[in-house]
Amino acid sequence: MLVLVPEISLTPQLTHRFQARFGDGVAVLHSGLSPAERHRQWRRIRAGEATVTVGARSGLFAPFTRLGLIVVDEEHDDSYKQDDGVRYHARDLAVVRARMADCPVVLGTATPSGESWQNAAEGRYTLIRLRERATPRPVPAIELVDLRGRPPTSPLSQELTSALETTLSAGGKAIVLYNRRGYAPVVECPGCGHSFLCPSCGVGLVLHRQQGGRQQGGRLQCHHCGYHQPHEPACPACGTDVEVLGHGTARVEESLLEAFPEARILRMDADTTQARGSHARILDRFRDGEAQILVGTQMVAKGHDFPDVQLAAVVGVDHLLTMPDFRNAERVHALVTQLAGRAGRGSIAGRVLVQTLQPEHHVFQQLVQPSLPQAQPDAPGGAFELEPVLDGFLASEMLQRRLLGHPPFAALVLLRVEGADAPAALAATRELAQALRGDAPRGPVRVQGPVSAPMARLMGRWRYQLVIRASDRGLLRRWLSQREALLRRAPGKGLRLTVDVDPRNLM
Repeated sequence: MLVLVPEISLTPQLTHRFQARFGDGVAVLHSGLSPAERHRQWRRIRAGEATVTVGARSGLFAPFTRLGLIVVDEEHDDSYKQDDGVRYHARDLAVVRARMADCPVVLGTATPSGESWQNAAEGRYTLIRLRERATPRPVPAIELVDLRGRPPTSPLSQELTSALETTLSAGGKAIVLYNRRGYAPVVECPGCGHSFLCPSCGVGLVLHRQQGGRQQGGRLQCHHCGYHQPHEPACPACGTDVEVLGHGTARVEESLLEAFPEARILRMDADTTQARGSHARILDRFRDGEAQILVGTQMVAKGHDFPDVQLAAVVGVDHLLTMPDFRNAERVHALVTQLAGRAGRGSIAGRVLVQTLQPEHHVFQQLVQPSLPQAQPDAPGGAFELEPVLDGFLASEMLQRRLLGHPPFAALVLLRVEGADAPAALAATRELAQALRGDAPRGPVRVQGPVSAPMARLMGRWRYQLVIRASDRGLLRRWLSQREALLRRAPGKGLRLTVDVDPRNLM
């Protein structure tokens, strides 16, 4: 049996549970293993010594001899998509491998992806509902905290501070989520307007400071290429004191320490989990009572089981809704719902607070007042009974995507040309678009672009892209096969072409 998990942080918890049931017959595969450890696990799987394998997406390629079941936990998670090298989606590849092995595959999640939900609605997948929570109490209702009109002086609202006080005084624990790491995302000069940008990527540098540091030190870092420089309090152009704007997980942690100096707080994000084994150590410390508050990015919301967590809070996810991607609403809905599932898993009821400047956004309205859309003659979901709490958002989302021609009602391929010479990269992309369109620019397969990528420059390379769109996946596959030679041809000296089928990230 193969069990896939989206994040390395989930591996220790699942591994312990499977080892408690199956003993030494459990193998583990993830990027945190040394090459020698990975080789040893692969040999155990190949020899049949390990009957259960728990791992991240690369576990799909383990040398199983008799594979009887594949389980994809949190199937909706974007971490299953490999975005560089050989591009693939582990969830979809798990379905293919299960077909090859003639074994069942289980896609498990509390927040199904639009693609899987539609496959179930149309009868391609069998839908199995778990109508009761495994813990004594139901998932708590979500409460919205309207931040409109409030000064952005602190990431913690009065409502959240009060809820934390109540939770801590009752001996409970809290998980606080803010999906942006670092101390602050923006540093700029109010005098001359100077901004601090990465010289290779052209994006704003993020301020990083050590825990509890109101001090002026720290460094400005690019989260894409790793470039960094010291942070100085004065503007290098005019000498004016710079302003630090916005929040990251480190600044949220600082605010929590100021509000609750007696509380012990742990932070879990990409900065605190770089060391080997750090995921497990942070979660073990929180589980063992060494801290009352766990603050972090989306990794704190994924599948953790802490019975004494009484409060789950989202400091803010509005920034995720502004990204240029049609899946943003789905991602926010899943993230908040997953975090809500961390609260109230013990004998005491939990609370879930979500701070937002957009309380009227349809995502948040569906979270607090779930409802199904008006019935449509061709609406998805007819294959099974709909439940407002679980399906209201996805039903509405699928109706909108059907009208706009977005997946799962269309198949997409992203072609991206990158190069250090921007004019050359753009010219090559235009030439590729013209060659692909040929004499039929408005056929059943549409070539859209070229356009500059939303992140126009990354690691010193300019990026231009095309999106190929078709309503029929089989037609698109045949169309691409007929143009394989064109796509395999190098776009030009110093340029690189990447082809991403079913892209999850259009940035």
